Amino acid sequence: MSLFLVVRRKSPDIQEIYNITNIGYFRVKIEALKKNSMPAQCYIFQDFYLQSRYCSRNPKCLKCAGSGLTKDWKKLMQSICRCPYPAIFYGYSKNPINTKPVKPPTVNVWEERERQQEAKMAPQMQHTAQ
Repeated sequence: MSLFLVVRRKSPDIQEIYNITNIGYFRVKIEALKKNSMPAQCYIFQDFYLQSRYCSRNPKCLKCAGSGLTKDWKKLMQSICRCPYPAIFYGYSKNPINTKPVKPPTVNVWEERERQQEAKMAPQMQHTAQ
């Protein structure tokens, strides 16, 4: 499957491109380009779900996670981070992409355990009642 990106200037007839179903003998489906799915990130404090325009926190460097703006960072031996990745690495545990929502358990373990105990005790209770 081949993908192509078509960039057009805004014009009144731009919507007509979505009506095209065939090009030559190829069946095509034309879709609008989807926006970025990444959350907003503040490039001053380096935190997600914040905007730099409204950020009043102390700056944090993206490269070494030290104090100061990333644009002022100079690659010096003293400022090299102790980890092999920059502070914004996608594998970082606090990155929202890596946080998975926790689903509630389908079975309550404590109630299940209590039922099993009652099931074990029921034959003993019947035996002693006779």
